[in-house]
Order: sequence, then structure tokens, then C-alpha cells
Amino acid sequence: MKIVHIVGTVDKGKCGVGDFVKSLSRQMGSCSRVWHPSLNEEFKLKKDEIVHLHAPSKGWRNEFEQIKIYAQVPKSKRYLMLHEWSLASLLRKIQYSILGIMSKKIGFSDQFEMLACPLFKNNPESKTYLPIGSSFDAVLRQDIKPQKFRLVFFGFFSKSKDIDTLSELFNYSVDLGWDQPVVFTNSKDNLNLKSFLAGCTDVELRQNCSIEEIAGEIKWGDIGILPFADGTSPRRTTLLSLLKMGIPVLSPPPYKPPFKKNDFPDWNHDEMLHNVKKNYISWTKKQNKIVKVFSWENVLKEYFNWYEI
Repeated sequence: MKIVHIVGTVDKGKCGVGDFVKSLSRQMGSCSRVWHPSLNEEFKLKKDEIVHLHAPSKGWRNEFEQIKIYAQVPKSKRYLMLHEWSLASLLRKIQYSILGIMSKKIGFSDQFEMLACPLFKNNPESKTYLPIGSSFDAVLRQDIKPQKFRLVFFGFFSKSKDIDTLSELFNYSVDLGWDQPVVFTNSKDNLNLKSFLAGCTDVELRQNCSIEEIAGEIKWGDIGILPFADGTSPRRTTLLSLLKMGIPVLSPPPYKPPFKKNDFPDWNHDEMLHNVKKNYISWTKKQNKIVKVFSWENVLKEYFNWYEI
């Protein structure tokens, strides 16, 4: 049995879900392929293939184009992965509901989102939490003794981030005498990015870097900061990427399973930079243990069990 992953785009840095799907398919090897609209070819399913549709993703002409493609596939071969629910618009929730009803199984990249989704209330075994992976290789750093600390942000500038808090903490780190904070993003000059830059007294902006460039240069940062507006979730590939590269991360509550409150420093604007600096080695070692749940070996095991392969 082979898997066809359907997603709106796999263009680098255009969509977090697309980036993940591209990495997932690569890890699955010859038993997997990806179909997306920009291939400009008709979708066709072979007899020995099943479909794994990932939503939401950028790259679709409209919200319901996926339903049209999904309808070409027998229900016994339809597997849906939802990467959000609670923050989705009404139109998206209608789309997800239709896709869910059409599916044999639904996977969620976040247990909190899975519980928030009302689909399959009478058939809960049809819903499954599936961990996601990261494009970056795991690095368990040893003997970490940064002479000066530097904050790093990695990801898109979107409504899912608390931009004001990010600029506030960057400025505070500069006031403390820490090194110039750095941002790695593929966001263009949108309003969120412009607002962030306007609020910063000092920041280094790195845009449109390749995975290889980020992997080599992101270690310029000593502490990751990811102020998600809806809390800390395992569906955030940027969070998993920083953790896999051995960089301790500051991220706000609520902490969604499998994360726990004591996995992260207290989210206290006045104290947390001092706290993470004082206990840098212990926080690094603690968070190195968390990331093992999201190893590709474990991720692939969960997915293949879900497919019943």
C-alpha cells in the first residue's frame, strides 16, 4: 500500500503544513508521493494507493477545491489530517466538517484541537492524535556556555503570534546587554512584520533562507522565543525545529499535550529572561528530552499504524 499526500503547496517557506508534508513524504520514501495543484496535472489514484489530505494549507484557489478532489476517492481510502480547528473561520469549519464526514479516519496534530472538534462524537475511535516532525536534524548540544545570550525567533509573522510581546522581549534583551536578537522568517514585508520591526530598537532580520542556511546559522541564537497567541502546541513545526536543534524555547501557556507546564520556563515577562539565563543548562537538557517524542522514527510508526499498513 502506498500513500498520496494531498496539500495545497510544497513551495519552500510558503506554508508550514506544506513544509511538513514535504518532509513527511521524504521520510516515508518510495511508499509515498505528494500531489498539489501547482503540478498542473489531473489527480489520479492508483489501485494500491490511499489518500492522506492535509488541511489547512495555502495554494488552493478556494476552500472547497479539496472537496472536489477528495470526492474522486472511495471513502475506504480517505484519510484526513486537520492541523487546526478552534481558530478556524466558520467557512473553514464547514469545509472541515464536510471533509471529516467524507473520511474513513481523521488525524489531528494537536490533542487539544482533537478534543475541541465536535466531529465523530459517537465514534471517537475515528479521531487520532498524530505527532508531527521537523525538517531539521536533531542536535543535542553539549557543554553549552554562551558568553553573551541572544534571542532568536523562527517562523511566519501571522495572527497566530503575539507580535507586540515579541518586540517587547527583544527590546528587553537588548536593554540587558544581550547580543542583537535575530529573526529567521520567510514572511514578506506584511503588516505584522512591519509592525514588529517598527517596535524593535535593534534586530537582525534574515529572510528567505534555505533549510541548510537556517540549520547552520540559527545557532547564532541561544534562546528561542515563540509567543503563540493560542498557547504552546505540538503542531507548531517552528517550535519542534528549535527544540530539535538544541535551543531552549520560551513559549506561553496553555501548554497542550504532550507538553506540560514544567517543560517550559514560567511565562513571566519580567523574570523569564533572567530565569532561563540562570538555569540555561538545565532547561536545555530538559527540553532535549521532550523532542524525542517527535523523532521521525516515532512519527512514522504512528502514521503507519494509523494507515493500518
